[in-house]
Amino acid sequence: MPSAAGIYGIDMLDTCFKVIDYMDEYVNRNMAFCIGLIIENGKEKIFPHYKTIMEKLRSIYDSATLVDTRDNAIAAIGRMVYTNPSGVPLEMVKIIS
Repeated sequence: MPSAAGIYGIDMLDTCFKVIDYMDEYVNRNMAFCIGLIIENGKEKIFPHYKTIMEKLRSIYDSATLVDTRDNAIAAIGRMVYTNPSGVPLEMVKIIS
């Protein structure tokens, strides 16, 4: 995955974003996980897309009814923080109650 994310990360993200719009929770659970891997392995090439990624992860999280789906969305945000702490748009991170 590391070499593929570096080369095709943006294309992979675009595909994930299109699939997320179908609003199928079982698919979106996997898309959140996939986005997390792309973030972790794509690094600098993915940094400019953090705002859009946060919007998509928020969409997944807000529409989720399964704990696993929410967990994968939060884990992807965690990978954003781990990979590029200063690049995470903190104003988009909402405290979850």
